Formats: sequence, structure tokens, C-alpha cells
Amino acid sequence: MRSQLRLAVVAALVLVSCTPSNQASTTSISTTAPEATTSTAAETTTLLTLPEGTEELPEGLRADIARLIPSTEALRELTFAFPPTITVLTSDELSQRVIDVLEEEYEDAEADEALYRLLGLIGPEYDLVENITALLGAQVAGFYDLDTQELVVRARNDEFSPLEEATLVHELTHALTDQVHAFNDEYNELFDTERFDEASAFQSVLEGDATLVESLFVQQLNPEEQQELLEEAFADDNSAFEDAPEFIQDSLIFPYQEGTAFTQAKWVEGGFAAIDALYEAPPISTEQILTPTDYPSDVPAAVDLPNNEIDGYEHSEGSVWGEQGFRLIFDQILGGADNAAEGWGGDSYDVYFNGADAVLVLLYQGDQASDAAEMASSLNDYFRIVTGVNEPVADAGPGGGAVYSGADYAFVSNVGDRVLLVAAGDPGAGAIARSLYPEF
Repeated sequence: MRSQLRLAVVAALVLVSCTPSNQASTTSISTTAPEATTSTAAETTTLLTLPEGTEELPEGLRADIARLIPSTEALRELTFAFPPTITVLTSDELSQRVIDVLEEEYEDAEADEALYRLLGLIGPEYDLVENITALLGAQVAGFYDLDTQELVVRARNDEFSPLEEATLVHELTHALTDQVHAFNDEYNELFDTERFDEASAFQSVLEGDATLVESLFVQQLNPEEQQELLEEAFADDNSAFEDAPEFIQDSLIFPYQEGTAFTQAKWVEGGFAAIDALYEAPPISTEQILTPTDYPSDVPAAVDLPNNEIDGYEHSEGSVWGEQGFRLIFDQILGGADNAAEGWGGDSYDVYFNGADAVLVLLYQGDQASDAAEMASSLNDYFRIVTGVNEPVADAGPGGGAVYSGADYAFVSNVGDRVLLVAAGDPGAGAIARSLYPEF
């Protein structure tokens, strides 16, 4: 889907690990963690060994940082080439900084809103930028700035709480792996070239790696510290997250939850060396993340979708929707249609926007013809709900597709192992877009 939601892409463009404060820190790892460094403060640390940005911090925070850097290195089995830059902010300062970054970076918000309304994912009055900035401003516990290689975390007191320590370990892992594997340019290029499903897969490796290390760190805390961490996590105000549409919640959680499952599977097989190998040959689809055994052999099919022109509309973007993209929309509108999503073999889509309405053209390819038939069936069910048209009009094309035309427009047609979807906020534009694909 559009970047597994543009909010995730915008965050990832500048921020790696906009960690939902009640999510990553509570992830459990079933495999026994390796021995790690002691949790006592490093008494021999001097000012010269502390990273840039920590000079004016209270001594308790400085001692925690001095302890957690080598602890992260030991857990992740890598070594910093140079000290990371660390910025410690209050809760309000961190929230405002996240909001400022998102407001600066979020482009094409109007096109996104039109697309999500067309798909029935948000209501007509939902302000995407306002809600996303409020959501992430409240939820983010820390982030790693790819461009500046700066690690930003929250501290409420003169010492880090167990939850804040876990967050710092998470972000230190990002900084450490970035130094070792230099993934910044490759990662950002995925977004610059609109390879959004592939970017989501790569982001899942980054977050899965950091969440795994964070979880190993939490395991070595004493029971009292673990209890304090859980109490703090669940005491945070999560109302903005809970009030968000389901597809937004799922988009935010995906790289942490599914990414951790993916990287843990590799870690169990070959330790952190196996995870290091993922940076050199990362997964290229969310399908590979969702089904780790699909990596690396199950390669998405290249689906060629002609980039046509629609009068009055500008081409907004073209990318790959991906298996996770279908899961996101099906879960919210249909309450799940995993079987249809699981048959994903590849796809290509284009979005057009005229300043008010969006047109979506998506060409899906199933692993087999039966998978395409199942996808077409789920999409028909989907647009019966979204458009409110229970009895679609039969189309005369080769696929005998269905036309849903009311306030909005949708067309679904299945030919062989492929499915064409055309959806539009303006039925007239939808009919024009459908006519551009006579083979369906």
C-alpha cells in the first residue's frame, strides 16, 4: 500500500524507529539471550569517553549512557566505530521535535487523504496530517535521524527509567548498525524511487533487529526493573493510537511486530551474523517478511502497468501495493481476508489526483489463477461495502468484471492470473480510466 501508509514512509525518511511506547519494549523473545554486559554504571567513564551531546546532562543520565553503549555493543555483537551523537529531550520537547519533522517532510497529504477516503479507510472530515502528527507526537519514545546520525531519546528525570533505557538501547542499535552497514543511502533511495513495499520490508529488518536487541536487554533486567518497565509502558497515554483507524495502527506496528518475528527467525538459525547478512541482501517484499521461508527465493513478479494519462488529473505516484498493503485494507473493511492476500505474486499501481479526487489503478498478479480469482472475490466484497452498491453492473470486457458506481466508482475484473482494479472518487473519471484497459 502507499508506503504501508505514508505516515510510516514520512517517519522513515528522517526517523528510524518512531517506536510506539507501548509496543516494541514489551516484545518477548523465546530463545535464551546471550550473556550481556553488567547493568551497573561504568564507574571509570570520563567526560572524554561520553558521546557528543551529553556534556551538559545530569550525571545520572551520563552514567546510564556510558553503561548502555557497551551493553548494546555486547548484545548486538558489533562495535561502534565512533561515539554516536545523542540528544536527550523532555517528553514535550521530543513530541514537538517529531511533529516539526513530520510537518516539514509530509508531502502529498491531500492526495493521500483522497485515496484513503476513496478506499473507505478514513471519513470525510479526517485530517491526515493533524491526526498523524498528534499520534506520533504522543507515541514516539525515541528516534534515530538517518541524515544526521543523531540519536534522540526521552528522559523524564535525572536518570533513565527502565523503559527509557530500553528505548535508548533500541536507538543505539540503529546507530550501531548504520555505522557498520551504512544502510542510509540504500534505504532512502527506496523511498526516493517509490519502491514502497520494498522499503517497508527493509524497515522491518531495521526495526526487527533493534527490537530483538531491546528485548534481549529487557530480559537481563531484574524482575523489579521489568515490572517498572511494563507499568510505565502501560501508564503512557495511548488514546491517540487507540483512536486511530485500524489500518494506521497496523501500519505502525508492522515493522516492529512482523519485523521482529522475521529477524528472530534468522537469529535462531544463525545468530546475529545471519541478521548482518540481511543488510547486504535485504528482503524485497513484505511477503518475504510475513513468510520468512519465502526469503530469499520467492521473488515478486514484475507487473507492467502502463502509465496512462487521465484528463484533468496528475500522476501522483506509482509503486507496488504488496501483500501487507492488501492485508491492511482487508483487515479494516472486511475483518480480514488473509487467504486472498497470501496468494500475492506481484502488483503495480498508479495514483492520479486532481486536487480533490483520486483515481487508483492497480494490476495484481496471483501466484496462480486461483489466487487471482480469490483476490477478485475479496475486492468485490470490499467495494460492495465501501461504495454501498450491493448489485454491481456487469462489464462487457473479456474479464466480465463488475462495476460499482454511485458516489464513487470501482471496477474489478479477473483475467487469468491477474486482477485489474480501478477506483475513483469521480465516477466519470473512473469510467475513463477503466476504458484504458480493454484487455480486462
